[in-house]
Amino acid sequence: LCPPALTRLFRSLGVTVLSSDQNHDLRCDYYCPSSALPLGFDLTPESLPNRPYLTANPRSSGARVGLMPDASKPDRSLPAEIAEGLLRDLGALDLRPSNTGAQDLQDTAELVAGLDLVITVDTAVAHLAGAMGRPTWVLLPEPCDWRWMVGRADTPWYPSATLFRGSWPEVAAQVRFRHQVTPGGT
Repeated sequence: LCPPALTRLFRSLGVTVLSSDQNHDLRCDYYCPSSALPLGFDLTPESLPNRPYLTANPRSSGARVGLMPDASKPDRSLPAEIAEGLLRDLGALDLRPSNTGAQDLQDTAELVAGLDLVITVDTAVAHLAGAMGRPTWVLLPEPCDWRWMVGRADTPWYPSATLFRGSWPEVAAQVRFRHQVTPGGT
């Protein structure tokens, strides 16, 4: 059972997918929200099965790098002038659905699959690209959400992700420098 924006994407997992915007008569003996599964399976950062689990057919956008500058929470979003500067300086595709025309996360996954590098703030695109095993740079303000841990440039959730932390100007400077050194994110 998932939000409509995830329905097509999750069908690739080979499970029955139901959209939460419809009524369903769910008869089950037990229920566990997905956010509680690590506790139920006694997972630790060291024991996470951290390999790609989502796939999509690549859709070419003509760009090598994609940038998702906005999140649902303003404190996780890049200020407009920093976002515009990074889009311009990196020649990146703006991954906001209003720019790409994506109707759901499956559409976005197809764009992500065609990129060499995804740069994103803490939003669904970070988790999507990580779940696909795509090279991903996650831009994080300080302090950030708990799931990104503290004092790390990597994450046990997604081995293909690199974390950039600090104030937004500091993070943008780190991204520009790293992109000059390793274009394409490898």
